[in-house]
Amino acid sequence: MITHISKLDDARNDTLITKAEGEALNRLSMFYGFERPQYIKDENWRSALKASIFGARGTLGILFDFVNKVFKEFSDFTTYEMSSLVENTMTYTGTVNPVNLEGRLCKINGKTHYIASIVNTAGSTTTFRVANFDTSYFKAMPNLTGQTFNVSILPYIIEEYGGEVKLIVDAGLFSIPSHFLKNHAQTIPAGGYILDYFSSIQGNRFGDQLAGKYPVYLLDEQFNVRFFDVILNILASGIQLKGQTILQSNQPSIYASITDLLRYGSTDPSQISATPSRT
Repeated sequence: MITHISKLDDARNDTLITKAEGEALNRLSMFYGFERPQYIKDENWRSALKASIFGARGTLGILFDFVNKVFKEFSDFTTYEMSSLVENTMTYTGTVNPVNLEGRLCKINGKTHYIASIVNTAGSTTTFRVANFDTSYFKAMPNLTGQTFNVSILPYIIEEYGGEVKLIVDAGLFSIPSHFLKNHAQTIPAGGYILDYFSSIQGNRFGDQLAGKYPVYLLDEQFNVRFFDVILNILASGIQLKGQTILQSNQPSIYASITDLLRYGSTDPSQISATPSRT
């Protein structure tokens, strides 16, 4: 059966956060003061908007809710089946480097938890210890002994102290090739290093945003204006936002970048069209 929607219904839907799509959703975003980043799909951006518009702005909870929905495509990609044999631990068997899962926030049954450390690794099986106490950022892991469950790894960590909120995002999401290559012994320009994207050494490709070398990969149009400014609209007045990216123990990221998602429609790093190499 074919359902016909009238032009009046179309016009009405274009005014509703719960219904609008494409350019109509973008117009509503701007009306509410949020400029939509291009790389976020309609359904995820709609959910993020609903969280920010109808939630209590300025609270830590709404920040978590907004970022969870913006990055949903990434956390869906890194969702793994795990089990628990001992309370406050979970066991993973798979091909992902366990170092890339340690020190991460994760979601189990809709609740946020923290993977504190690796207990032991045997072959392709790793047991993680999960925090057993509540904080403002995560909950104590419930007793799931003897159960199998899905664990969604989150691509970010949030820290807050002294009036500053720090959003630490997996470096893979913001790894964007430089437009220029650094020549041998070239003087580094002020303000940042032009990193060697074709290097086989992770540090040479990604740099270090804590201690330098500081990369110049981030594009203002894509990130500073579109992404971090949106989050500033959610935070309480006077709270400072600091963005930072970090690699897990200098391991290759488990995610493709946001620009790869925009170009190729995938968060899977194995699905991007090319990997850097010298020819």
